[in-house]
Amino acid sequence: MGCGSSSEDRSHDSGKRSIMVEEKLPTKETADESMKPVYGSLSKQEIKALSSHFEEMAKGVVDDGIIDLQEFCQTLGLPDNTLTRRLYALFDGDNDGKLTKGEFLQSLNILHPMGNLKDKMKMGFRFWDVDGDGLLSKDEVVRLVSESMQAGRMLITPEQFNMLVDATFSMADVDASGQVTMAEWEKLVKANPAMLSNMTLDVSTLLAQSLARL
Repeated sequence: MGCGSSSEDRSHDSGKRSIMVEEKLPTKETADESMKPVYGSLSKQEIKALSSHFEEMAKGVVDDGIIDLQEFCQTLGLPDNTLTRRLYALFDGDNDGKLTKGEFLQSLNILHPMGNLKDKMKMGFRFWDVDGDGLLSKDEVVRLVSESMQAGRMLITPEQFNMLVDATFSMADVDASGQVTMAEWEKLVKANPAMLSNMTLDVSTLLAQSLARL
């Protein structure tokens, strides 16, 4: 009678609450699934291997769980020049000089052979946009290509270079302003897919080469 409840009712309610709690607990499978939207191009094995690799890279100079420019150069065997700094900037998404594991995995997720094309186009645009103003100028392109030639690490062939400069500023720069917007860049790249050839990395090869330097 009244507002009270029997011990049997309370026991039944307690059992229901217990079941509800158990149903909400994440399993290993659901935890793995939650990673897919972020690193959808990478397999579970690649994520595990790259995470371990990142941790080793982060111990290069100071074991602080991040990769600075010096560790980036040291591990990948790259000189500290404008070109390498541009590569580092692509990985260091927030440009704070501290490459985190999340930024590392996200960048390789984009550069993966199965990476999203639109993301690759955005990353390619960011590489050439040295001053970060959201526009590409011919001076920026020439500067990076010249640096690449001097370093002896050609990212593009002379033919690709000529195609990039001439096509970008003749075809994409519709108003002849001397600058190319992101929208113009995307249109140009879609018409010339080879321009994104350097926005794809073989993750397995990268791991093998980098591990050999550790």
